[in-house]
Amino acid sequence: PSAKGLRILVIHEILPRYDRSGSEQRHWQLLRTLRSQGHAVTYIARNGQDSERYRSTLEELGITVYAHDAERLRSLGIDARSQWRLEEVLEDGKFDVVFLLHWFWSGISVPEHYLTDIRRLSPHTRVIVLADDPHGPRELTLAELSGQLGDWERAKDYEQREIEVYRQA
Repeated sequence: PSAKGLRILVIHEILPRYDRSGSEQRHWQLLRTLRSQGHAVTYIARNGQDSERYRSTLEELGITVYAHDAERLRSLGIDARSQWRLEEVLEDGKFDVVFLLHWFWSGISVPEHYLTDIRRLSPHTRVIVLADDPHGPRELTLAELSGQLGDWERAKDYEQREIEVYRQA
């Protein structure tokens, strides 16, 4: 990283699977662009699945990678041994900016899982929430089409949660 580069942390559900979807390709391009601009980038994948396939590609770009956040995965019913802790990553990195990639893959979104702790442990860090696909508006459209009460409830839940995450960021 250059002297003017920022210290950036990116947190996502998984390591970017750039060869599997357009959304993941955009995340991959974001990481490549940040590195090409001289920023120091650290990446956290809450779930470390497929880390053997994608980790080395990130590390070749000079990105520090932490995969499989055992502490947060326990709340999703996944038991694993802790290899690292968010508190240590934030302390060591002294990040200027955190990008939280947002969508509802597994009940608790990444911003919902991390934002409060980032604010508490690193209050000077700017937080940016990126959403390729805002769920609230999409789910509201589906609810209008189906007319099902459960679809309306899910749509309103997603919408309220997304608005709260954006407000906190």
